[in-house]
Amino acid sequence: MSGTGRLFVYYRIRDDATTEAARRVAALFDALAAEGLPLGRLLRRRDEALLWMEVYEPVLDCGWAAERIEALAGHFRFAEVLMPGGIRKVECFEDAPPCA
Repeated sequence: MSGTGRLFVYYRIRDDATTEAARRVAALFDALAAEGLPLGRLLRRRDEALLWMEVYEPVLDCGWAAERIEALAGHFRFAEVLMPGGIRKVECFEDAPPCA
């Protein structure tokens, strides 16, 4: 994808892993910042506290950034804190053209 985008990564964590998941997110954000990627923000769904989302913006190359974020997530073993069978879903959005 070309142009500036916003990268969203969402997933569900295990109820017994919230502290560890937060620690791994912080480590991921630190590692990404050290590589010059945009600082991420962590959100959680208001009515479903175990559904978390990382937001990265602006992202100049969503494909490369998504690959790097997921490689580091693997390094920090995120699968261990996800709900059984859960995955980290990565989506990239960009501004829509103006409405006519």
